Amino acid sequence: MNYSKTIREYCLKNPGMVFDMSYEREKHFSMVPYKTFCKILSRIEDEGILRTYSKGIYIINSDNTDVDPVIAFYAREDCGIIVGNELFYSLGLTKIRTKPIVIYTNAMETTTKNIGDDYRLERFDYPYMDLISDMIILLELIENREKIKDLDLEKFNDAMFEYARRYKDMDMRDALKCHRYTYSTIFTVDQLLTGLGIKNNFSEIARECYKYE
Repeated sequence: MNYSKTIREYCLKNPGMVFDMSYEREKHFSMVPYKTFCKILSRIEDEGILRTYSKGIYIINSDNTDVDPVIAFYAREDCGIIVGNELFYSLGLTKIRTKPIVIYTNAMETTTKNIGDDYRLERFDYPYMDLISDMIILLELIENREKIKDLDLEKFNDAMFEYARRYKDMDMRDALKCHRYTYSTIFTVDQLLTGLGIKNNFSEIARECYKYE
């Protein structure tokens, strides 16, 4: 196999995307020796196909500059979800926008990763992030309520109730297995579901995932 040709063609087929060295090597190019892999990337960068964005992170060059390549790669539908301030801003809960943008993602091999001062990535070990995104948002809203600056309380409550009504036991179990939330958050979700009359097995699921007594 011509390793250089294979990696070059892969890049050309994915313009504008992030090329995460550790992730791409693990998922697509594990057959390539590490030193060879690094040399090939260096040559492809010299050719103008890639550009260095951060340590171990390249951007595949593209004429389309409207798309944020980091979000497009790490937070694409089945791979990740934006949380933190950027999530709350997008829901209209605050007018304040801050960095870094926090992303839970399965598209990396390390536990956490910072990309400059703009992005903080946390590994969320679940293959179909879009299936559990509603439960993650519900948990993140309740977990971070006190941290949201200039909070629009009415919109917050509307969002919290909306995502609570989307509750599914199976999806919540998978979300809780991937990320640990505080006991206060677990208690509040339990009370919220009960108050809304939503049939659920949440308390049992929380005990199963977190070994609560």
